[in-house]
Amino acid sequence: MELVFERFVHRGLLDMKARGELASVSYQSNRYYLLDRMEEGRNSKSFNLRPDLVARTNEGKLWILDAKWKLLDERALDGKSGICQSDLYQLLSYATIYRGELANVDRLILVYPEWSGFSVPIRFEYADSPRTPLHVIAAPLDKGKEWSLLLR
Repeated sequence: MELVFERFVHRGLLDMKARGELASVSYQSNRYYLLDRMEEGRNSKSFNLRPDLVARTNEGKLWILDAKWKLLDERALDGKSGICQSDLYQLLSYATIYRGELANVDRLILVYPEWSGFSVPIRFEYADSPRTPLHVIAAPLDKGKEWSLLLR
């Protein structure tokens, strides 16, 4: 189901691009690596980074998205809503490596299915420098709803 949901989110972003709301969308982009291994004067790359989706806005802002087929609960008592810490580390590693190669990562986005227990976007900010925004959004599974309002 994870792969099906990733492709569903990809389709939603492609629809946004078709409406002129995004400049580009790439699925499973794999241009960068987490590690450079130095052996006997030779540099080899290891641990390919493969974010689910990378989008660029018409203004040139870079968004990295990770789609998760999991039901979050916005009313969870611990304030974490069921977000996995490892997913947060994963997104931060993408931002760190991409930032080294590109000008900036403007927004990290975790996408979960919308349901009655999770429908309102949650905004966080990483404690890194330059305080990368993290948006946790609910993807509407109802085809009648547009993505645009959720990503602004």
